[in-house]
Formats: sequence, structure tokens, C-alpha cells
Amino acid sequence: MTGIAFLSARRTAALFISALVFASLTGCARILETERLTVEPHAELSPPSPDNAVPEASDFKELRGALYALLTRGLSSGRINIFEYAGDLELDLELARDDILLRDALGSYALSDIEYAVTPIVSYYEVSFELSYRRARAQLEAVITASTQRYLRSELLNMISDHREDAAIRTSIPGISGEAVIGYVTEIYYENPLRAVMPPIMTATVYPPEPAEGAERLIELTFGYSQSPSVLARFSEWLRAAARDIAETATGGRDVEILLSLCISLSELAEYDTAAAALSEYPTQSLSATAYGALLGGSAIGEGYAMAYKALCDSLSLPCYVVLGIRDGQRHAWNIVSYDGAYYHVDPAMCDLEGFETAFLKSDADMLALYEWDREAFPVCEGEFSYEDIAA
Repeated sequence: MTGIAFLSARRTAALFISALVFASLTGCARILETERLTVEPHAELSPPSPDNAVPEASDFKELRGALYALLTRGLSSGRINIFEYAGDLELDLELARDDILLRDALGSYALSDIEYAVTPIVSYYEVSFELSYRRARAQLEAVITASTQRYLRSELLNMISDHREDAAIRTSIPGISGEAVIGYVTEIYYENPLRAVMPPIMTATVYPPEPAEGAERLIELTFGYSQSPSVLARFSEWLRAAARDIAETATGGRDVEILLSLCISLSELAEYDTAAAALSEYPTQSLSATAYGALLGGSAIGEGYAMAYKALCDSLSLPCYVVLGIRDGQRHAWNIVSYDGAYYHVDPAMCDLEGFETAFLKSDADMLALYEWDREAFPVCEGEFSYEDIAA
């Protein structure tokens, strides 16, 4: 019995100790569920870092360049970060804004205002810009840059060939002006009757209004026509086809005979518009003054005959010029052609009215009695060939 009692006492003691341990553990669990202690390391405060995507500037040149980049990208707003700026930031911001708004070609054309605000951010400044545009984005994207006169003239030809209603050209060509560009268009029209069916009525506005000598400028052009662009496009297509067909029927073994054949064909197609020719200032966009009027409209004045004759010669790659001048005190136009190394006057309108012997293959001396023209602008006509030499 003693051994059994001893074992029983030991079992009882073990159970008691287990109970105490269990109670202790469950109490700790309840404490852990309701109370937590969090310890975090100490964080040092640091200034915000600038956005690497935002352009930076430290002097006037970089400041203006970053602002100008917003304009060339067509953005209405943007930011520039300023670090260790060399100069007076407030003064330079005003100068950069005024320079782009008032003195820059693209800026004075495209913008109405630039506003800005400066925010200090510990180790640098952030400048925010708001750009107000007076041109649509499509207009800015359509601006043409012409660095040479040859390229400028090529672009102007494309404009009047496509019957554009407006255009804008950036250029720093020396001596260029709005009046000069209008003069180029006039020359180009008379040089290209197969591509430009009617001369436009033009305006040219220069930006900035008073550009510095040698500085870039932007020239805004408007083109006005008495017909819609779609109608003029059809006229141009029909004119090229008619000139090609007529030129293909020209006869003669020598160029001089072909030149006469073309003049005869023209006289058969067109009738001289006496009423229009009598006007001291006839409308430049009158169809009678165009190649289309002579070849397809059946009626023309001197300018229409001259443009049509050049169109026919151009179709066969025969050298030909249109001469604008005076005949017997009235505004008139005729042609100069080349044959066998010499130049001659041909007046197709007068060939039609007064006979080929009076106005075909004439020298300068033959013309001086009735005609006036800018003799320095055209080749000297001293050829010895005549209409009688062909007709004989």
C-alpha cells in the first residue's frame, strides 16, 4: 500500500504542476493577443528629389532653350527645374518670355501669352509655365522651314499648284520679306502655266513685325481665288491634258516649224477678247488672262494667249518665256522663244488678230516701235530667222 500511495502522490503532484504551467501559458497568450510593442528604426528627413524627366537650367541660355522647347512641342504647360542659377532668375524669366513672345519668329506667330510661377524647393527652384496659343496645333505642324531661295520657290510652286488657301514659312534667307515672297509667287506663276492655272490674290504678314537684320522670320501667306480649290484642281487637270493633246498634233521637222504649228493651233482655238483687253486694269483672275481660257474657254487676251503658248511649248520642252509689258500704251503679254542659238519674240494674240507675218519671230528692233518691256529681265532677241523664211 505504501508504494501505491507514493505513486499516487507523485501523479497528483505532476497533474498540479501541469495545470499551473497550462494556466501560465494561456495567460501569456491572452496578453500577446491584446498588447503588442512595435519598435522601428529612426528615419532621417531628406528634401524631395527633383523629377529627372523635367528639364533643368542653370543659366539664361538653358532657361530660354527649355522654355522654347515647350513651344516647339506644342505644349500648353510645363516645368523647368533651376539649379545653382547663374544670374537673376526673375529678370531672366521675364527676358526669356518677352524674347519668345515678341522677337522670335515662331513664338510671335503662335503665342498670345506666357505665364510663369516660381516655387522654391529646398535645394532648387521649380518654374511652372502656362502657354496660351493663338494658332491651332495643326497650323504649327504645317509650318514650312525654307533655308534656301531655291527650296522656298519650290515650296511656293507646290502651294499654288495645290491651290492652298494659306501657309506659313520660317526662313532666314537674307533680304527676304513679304513683298519679296509675293514677287516670287508672281514669277513662279508665269513660269509654270501647266501647274498654276490661276494667279492667287495674296497677302503676306511677317512675324515678328520688325525682325532684326539676319534674324529668322516667319511669313504667313493667304491665297485668294475666284474659284474654289476643287474647281481649280479640275481646271488644272483638263488644261494639262489639252496642252498635251494639242502639242502632240504639232507638225514640222524643225523646232521652228513646230513653234509655228503650235501658234497656228492656238489661234484656231482662241478668239481675242477685245472687251477685256480694252480695260486698263483687267482682273488678274479673269479666265481670259489664263492658259485655260485660251485653250479650253475659247476666249483670251494677250496674257491668256501667252500663257497658253508657253504651256504648249513646255509640253514639248521647247524654251519659252512669258513677257509682261505694254503694247501701244496698253497692258499686254507675249512670248520669247529660242531657236538655233538665238532668241525671238512671238506675240500669239497679234498673230491671231493681225497675221503671223506681223508678230512671229521678231527681233528687239522689230518690237520697239509698239512694245515696252523690261529688257534687262529677258534675253536679247537678235535672231535673223523670220516667218517668211518658214512660209517660203
